[in-house]
Amino acid sequence: MASPSLSHSQVIDFWPSTPPQHQQHLYQSSLFPRPMSISPPEHSPPPRPGGLRRVGGRAAGLAVDSRWAPASVGAEEDAERERRRKGALAAELMLHHNQHPQHHEHIHPGYQHRVPLGTTVPGQLPPPPPHLHHPHPHHPLPHPPPHLQQHFSPPPPTPPHHPHFQQQAQSKLIPPPPPLPPPQAFNLRSGGGGGGGAPSSPGHLSPSPYHVRPQGWGWPGAGGGPWASQLSPLHYGAGPAPLHPPPPPQPPQPQSIPLPVVLAQAQQLYTTSPTHPTLLPLLRTLHTLHPAHLPVLLLLSCAAFSAGELGESEQASRRILVIDPEYVEAMSNLATVYRAQGRLEEAEGWWWKAISKRPTYFDAIDNLLGVLCSPSPSSTKPHPPRYAAAQHLSTYLLSALLLPSPPTPLPRPPSTLPALPRPSYFPPHLPPAHAHRFLNLSYTAGNVRLVLPDVRGAASIHAGAIEALLNPSERPASERVGLGDVVCAIVVVGLVAEGRASMDSLGLAGGTALPLLERVRAAGGALVRRLREIGGGVLPPVYLLPEQVSHLPSVLFPHSAGVPPALGPSPAPADLSNTSQVLSTILFTLIKLVADGHPFPSPPPASSSSTTSPSTTTAAEDGTGDGGLGPSGPSIQLPLYYLALALAPAPSTCNNLGILLSTLPHAAELEHEGRKAVLNGQAVALLFYWHGLRLDQNHAHIWTNLGSLLKDRGAIQEAIKMYHRAIAAKPDFDVALANLANAIKDTGRTSEAIPYYTRAFLANPEFPESLSGLANALGAVCDWRGRGGCGLPDTPVVDERGALVPLAFAQFNTPALPREVSSRTGEARMGWLGRLVGVTERQLEEGAGFARGVVRGGGWVGVVQAALGGWADEEERGKWEGRVRAWLEEGEKDGGRNEGGWAVRVVEYLMRRVQWRWFRDVYGEGKGTGTGTPDATPVPPDAAARYKRPTLPAALPIPPVPSVLPFHTFTYPLSPRDARLICHRNALRIAHTALTQPGLPAHVYPPPPPPSPRINVAYLSSDFVNHPMAHLTQSLFGFHDRARFNIFCYALSPSDGSTHRAQIEREAEHFVDVSACGSVQIAEQIVADQIHILINLNGFTKGARNEVFATRPAPVIMQWMGFAGTMGGFTDYLISDIIASPPHTVGAERARLAPDARPTDLDGAPDPEGPEADWSYTEKMLYLPHTYFINDHRQGYRQAVGDPADRGLSADQLLQIEEGRRRSMRREIFPGLPDDTFIFANFNQLYKVDPSVFALWLRILAEVPNSILWLLRFPAAGEEHLLRFAREWGGESVASRLRFTDVAKKEAHIARARAADLVLDTMECNAHTIACDILWGATPFLTYPGKHPLRMCSRVGASIAHATGFGPAMVVDSEEAYVARAVHLATMGRGELVRLRRNLWETRETSALFDTPRLVRNLERGFEEAWRRWEEGAEVGSIYVREEEVTRRGR
Repeated sequence: MASPSLSHSQVIDFWPSTPPQHQQHLYQSSLFPRPMSISPPEHSPPPRPGGLRRVGGRAAGLAVDSRWAPASVGAEEDAERERRRKGALAAELMLHHNQHPQHHEHIHPGYQHRVPLGTTVPGQLPPPPPHLHHPHPHHPLPHPPPHLQQHFSPPPPTPPHHPHFQQQAQSKLIPPPPPLPPPQAFNLRSGGGGGGGAPSSPGHLSPSPYHVRPQGWGWPGAGGGPWASQLSPLHYGAGPAPLHPPPPPQPPQPQSIPLPVVLAQAQQLYTTSPTHPTLLPLLRTLHTLHPAHLPVLLLLSCAAFSAGELGESEQASRRILVIDPEYVEAMSNLATVYRAQGRLEEAEGWWWKAISKRPTYFDAIDNLLGVLCSPSPSSTKPHPPRYAAAQHLSTYLLSALLLPSPPTPLPRPPSTLPALPRPSYFPPHLPPAHAHRFLNLSYTAGNVRLVLPDVRGAASIHAGAIEALLNPSERPASERVGLGDVVCAIVVVGLVAEGRASMDSLGLAGGTALPLLERVRAAGGALVRRLREIGGGVLPPVYLLPEQVSHLPSVLFPHSAGVPPALGPSPAPADLSNTSQVLSTILFTLIKLVADGHPFPSPPPASSSSTTSPSTTTAAEDGTGDGGLGPSGPSIQLPLYYLALALAPAPSTCNNLGILLSTLPHAAELEHEGRKAVLNGQAVALLFYWHGLRLDQNHAHIWTNLGSLLKDRGAIQEAIKMYHRAIAAKPDFDVALANLANAIKDTGRTSEAIPYYTRAFLANPEFPESLSGLANALGAVCDWRGRGGCGLPDTPVVDERGALVPLAFAQFNTPALPREVSSRTGEARMGWLGRLVGVTERQLEEGAGFARGVVRGGGWVGVVQAALGGWADEEERGKWEGRVRAWLEEGEKDGGRNEGGWAVRVVEYLMRRVQWRWFRDVYGEGKGTGTGTPDATPVPPDAAARYKRPTLPAALPIPPVPSVLPFHTFTYPLSPRDARLICHRNALRIAHTALTQPGLPAHVYPPPPPPSPRINVAYLSSDFVNHPMAHLTQSLFGFHDRARFNIFCYALSPSDGSTHRAQIEREAEHFVDVSACGSVQIAEQIVADQIHILINLNGFTKGARNEVFATRPAPVIMQWMGFAGTMGGFTDYLISDIIASPPHTVGAERARLAPDARPTDLDGAPDPEGPEADWSYTEKMLYLPHTYFINDHRQGYRQAVGDPADRGLSADQLLQIEEGRRRSMRREIFPGLPDDTFIFANFNQLYKVDPSVFALWLRILAEVPNSILWLLRFPAAGEEHLLRFAREWGGESVASRLRFTDVAKKEAHIARARAADLVLDTMECNAHTIACDILWGATPFLTYPGKHPLRMCSRVGASIAHATGFGPAMVVDSEEAYVARAVHLATMGRGELVRLRRNLWETRETSALFDTPRLVRNLERGFEEAWRRWEEGAEVGSIYVREEEVTRRGR
């Protein structure tokens, strides 16, 4: 079995959502998108305390808190402050103070505020992005609500603590702006420093010697403006007392060092060493000389804070506010001091006041939002984050920037605020250099809404922030472009580059003088409709190459030199860089929301212009409910990624873009390196991976994902090299380590893989995929040390010493493998297997809430009514209303069921009903009586309306799947319910992927015409090659009755040139190689071939294309042979028998006896999420008599156990010849072995051998001294471990009787298996094909199906044994009976064993087990009954196929 390539994310996973052919795992593995190695953008800063993180910030200046966004109070900030101070807002504030002095108390330095707490929500504010970046698992995370988990990242490292600072040791207050530089000093003109004199302006400055004396210093924002009077020499004696006593009076003497120079040196010292021992004394001296000099006071407050002198810092800030009550920097510094002292209410009050004075004062905004969005354990009154208050604040701030008349003054919660405007144009009064600060604010406002949660509101704000950069404030509303216009423009560029469309065909040829964006906006909804026609109902995914992406800005913004228009024609490089980085992060967040299934945000109707653009096409106009651009998916994600990469090139963007591209199947002809080449998504993804590595050659995530893509393309050795490069860049990268281990294991070197699995697990014990891979690898080589297990205290487990002991006495000392107790069952769990079971249970429990609220959102009764074409009667209406109502009540009662899973099941159910209704509308009763090939079912022009394909809710995220793959449920000690849920959750993921992929028609696939007279049956498989499936089924297709059935074989893999492939191609009536086709193409081929019954021969194994079945291209879907278990969804029938799958284990049989037992059941299909642990199968059964397990031994392997020259001899003569050949075979395999030695054998892969069955085999050997146990080196690394355990558990005398041989080719294996006397079956997962091999050679077989009575894979051996007609002699009902029967047959019952062998030999030609034509006849009876039931709409209950023939038994 091969392993998937893991990567870093979750849950995600995350995501991406589409499982293409290249992502499918190897044989008997799972098929879902693995969690990818997703990278955060390199330009994102670390998260802020409490989870709030903002990006960008000015590079110059000092910040309030060094861990937060940097800030400066430079000339540009002061100029803006002066504009604000002189503007209407400041005038209005002062007017309010003068008229209502009793209301002015809120700016008094001593007043303490009590901020009303808003609505609190547990958890943390999501950092940016949640965008595709999953928290690194090395850091333990808190446990936020399930619906918010994808938005969280780990808390930042805790900074050093100072005993007085309470986590503020690294904080810095806001210093004064840098003074004018020397060597030329300036003095104020006459009158500029006089008491109450008019302020000086820069135009009034004149050069003159300026010395240190008690005189103000005039510079904009400090000495000028409202502060001029406080800075004059005349004010020295009348101002407030200095913080320190002045020195003794001295004769006035000019000093040689100008004040600006001293202050500049002090500020430089503060910047580089804020706690330097000379800094604070220097500033105290300057303050003594200049007690009213505000820049000195401001720097003094900062230095005192850094030195831990919080009281002095507070006094300095208060003194500033006495001099100038409007000085917002002092307000913010005072608030920071209060926060350090734990006086949060007072701190918040001052920050609110600073913001009310200047709504663009982003440093105070950052601090206040950080406090509101973080828990406050340091406060005297601890409280959780207050996201409602943060929402209130961000709403006010955006309103103040965007509305013509913002609310004044700043209202405190819960005051009523105006509706939050979507920031779809740049604020008119904000300098373009502050664009990144505006984007930061918008980004935080959106993230706050994600937490509340208000996803639509968050997406709207994020999209509006991007649109603000596209539209300068002076642009008329009718000419503004939206983000939807940009998306469509990029799609147009891609279509033209791929040659799939031209500007003429898209209606964009006119007005060529206009930029592309403006032409797209003018084309409006007509362009969107045309693009969606090309994409089959969605925007078509397009490929752009890295070099094309780099030119996108000049294509989109030609009139502004390739930069967003609101930034102006020539923005400063630093401003452009900061803005582009924040813009890229916002785009990442939008991509994440779209990837989670949330609709693309469309502007509110108020923003729509007279010309309907793609951005303003409403859901009502479009009929999609998704804003006009179509369902969320890769076709929208790709343009957003291209835009992010174009604006801010970063390797992480290349990485994430490569992940998405690798999921896309379609191919396009693109010009690459000067020549045309046909590239598919994988090929384009490789180009972006290499492009990202050119940006950062040590990017571990890219190396990892590049390796995974190469592995999926078959270049496994190259993949191993890429994984090694990733580990070289990041030695503890758990994802790369696990991927490397998977790749090495897939080359057959399982033992070499185990150290890498171990490193991955130890690097991150919380990474489930590493634990699952380690458990699988250790089990494959039977290294059970530390395996542990779960169960009651007396359950035998293997501890770290390798001892097989009761669980209560097992010893485990590894910290990463703690002892656990199941909260659900109370069972103890120990070791790596016990931990894996616990992790799986938790993943299943958490996954149930992945889409909580999707049903409660309402509308389901109307959806059902529309799909059914109206209610048949009031009873049917009442049934569905009751289902929805009762389901919600039950969900509330038990904490919430899997609402998203129920929504997917309803959509699948309705697809079947709509397809059946279409059939009945066209064909009535549908009985086919003709003899020719009927025409295809007509698709009327209004098919999209009459037979609309039910769609999944737009907000439905990708269903999460557990780390344990469906195939692993065969051998892990999971409960039947957990095993069922693992398959069901994977089916939900497949269905979601299938039903949201591009290219599906708006209507369901049309049903085929009725059989005329033949039923069209199709088999879909990737194993029509030299594979066990082909070995078993190669004659099946030729045995079908061509008078009644028209057989199709669709091959998902190209020809390997084997004889098995050649026979199937030759004998199938229609053989179609679809290995190069996408899922939608395959489905369309099935529809075109008018298939009635479609059979899945893969299940959850390598190469499967289960998404084809989930789209329902045929009326009846069946699963057979590939996977011995339930598919969990989108499958109507599982072909089995009553021994392998007893009726009481089938959900449909339970429902037949008790229909709709619970409100979440759907017409004979019980809810897989139900709490019952006594049933396994979500499908109905097509029960075949005897056995379901087909084989071709009678046709294909006669030579292996006979000789054509033997024909014509009597039975006794043949048996004597056979015995002679057996003895000769024994001597050849085991030379020197005495003839009377009894040979027990097991030929299964060693992963099926578990400690309990091995212990039984050792008991059998101990009780039969004259015996050996023959095993295969399958793999070879298992031999040493089994021998070690045999010595430790059974002693040397037993261990010496284990014999191992290499694996042989098929025919040689069948021939030599006759040398065994009795084959002992495994119990967790039986022998399947192996059982047929040994019984064809007439070797008796012993199996016990009762250990796992609900597990099909554990009962197949009994099914096969009973099909011989001698089942009772080979099937036992307990482990003790298993041991007793084996010992009896090897000792006292050897005569019975000889008779059993003779009977098997004599009846094998007529045995039902090997009578393939007979099985095919029974199968065809089942097909006819399944079609009859579908035509009549009576698909309730399983199908039991009967036959009149009686199996012949031997003597």
